[in-house]
Amino acid sequence: MSISFDNAAHFYDETRGFPAGVETNAAAAIARVAGFTGGERVLEIGVGTGRIALPVAPYVQRYFGIDISPLMMRRLLEKRGDEPISLVQGDATRLPFPRAAFEAVMAVHIFHLIPGWQQVLVELARVLKPGGCLIHCWNSNDQAIDIETTLKELVSGGRAEAVGARGNTFLEESGWQVGEEEMYTFTRQQKPIEIVDQMRRRVWSRTWRLSDAQLAENVAALQQMLEQRFSDLHTSIEVQTTFHARIYLPPKT
Repeated sequence: MSISFDNAAHFYDETRGFPAGVETNAAAAIARVAGFTGGERVLEIGVGTGRIALPVAPYVQRYFGIDISPLMMRRLLEKRGDEPISLVQGDATRLPFPRAAFEAVMAVHIFHLIPGWQQVLVELARVLKPGGCLIHCWNSNDQAIDIETTLKELVSGGRAEAVGARGNTFLEESGWQVGEEEMYTFTRQQKPIEIVDQMRRRVWSRTWRLSDAQLAENVAALQQMLEQRFSDLHTSIEVQTTFHARIYLPPKT
């Protein structure tokens, strides 16, 4: 079953959002690589609180978002102004849209949360118009440490987990054709102790199924790891992050 972010709705923007002003440049990068002209109908799966939808929507005619979490979408609606966004609660493995409905579909760091990601790709190809594209977006190096590898080691002991697709090769391996890519690099300040606090607050979905005792053990291990790497956990360091937006065309039939 796909992972719902209902319990993350109240802190998602604080912990996943762009630094002020960066969302504008990220949206412009998406619009450039997709070649938006203002007349497109676009669908985003896992639209969440609108981190991507709100800045991108002004570039298109209509922006549709689908998510299994009503609380995440409620936050989007609270922030929405006059952006042309329509929302649907639903599962990306069973999209409630007709065939050939969209010029583009968006997926932003979402496939790893969907065990049935293969069926999602079938659905995305179905709802794309001929010549339409998937815009796959992700951040690289968005914490002071490699948080994905660190969490895998701490929470799962390095064991493989039954989760959705990770990395960026699964689309090509599924027959999707790689197109152009835009990248936007930005910096922000982060104190290493903030990473410990995020673990303690169960910010990351990997921690949601841990018992309180397991969480406390992982928090202590994470802090020890960071103390070995950084001289002062309370001193800010500069984190350079790259936002990627890459085009994929559906498999030829």
